[in-house]
Amino acid sequence: MYLSASEKPGQSPESLRDFEEEKQRFDIAKTEHQKRLAPPPLGVFPLEVLKRAGLTTESRINRSTPALLQSVLERSRILRPYIEKKLTSIRIPKNFIHHEIDKVFEHRFVTLHKIINPMGSLAEKELKAIYGFYHAPTRTIHMRPNANVGHALHEAVHKFASPGF
Repeated sequence: MYLSASEKPGQSPESLRDFEEEKQRFDIAKTEHQKRLAPPPLGVFPLEVLKRAGLTTESRINRSTPALLQSVLERSRILRPYIEKKLTSIRIPKNFIHHEIDKVFEHRFVTLHKIINPMGSLAEKELKAIYGFYHAPTRTIHMRPNANVGHALHEAVHKFASPGF
């Protein structure tokens, strides 16, 4: 039995053609998959997201704030290298609590942090200056009624930060 140079055992011209077609389909699928995994387009910058919503960092937070903050952080060229791996698993809107009453916010703060503030103490007065906090064990962001977008953004960054920060 003689084999020509173009044929090898198990490689007929039809099987080579099938292989090439399959390889081409695989390459197309791979390219599409890489496009899906690529970061969102940076054509819309972080502050543009807020401007389009009619907000600034000084605007009061509302129901749409958590979703807007998610979009802002996804588009941040500065933060993206540090939080990119977490963007798929951490969602700002999940466990974002905007308290409607200051006393409820303050009670939640001292309860979650296991703090005892005697009435009239300096610690109790300093509590009034806290506009929001991130509670890592419950992965929850808590915001005071009069908190603004800048405060919420600050707490959102804590949600993405390593525990040491």
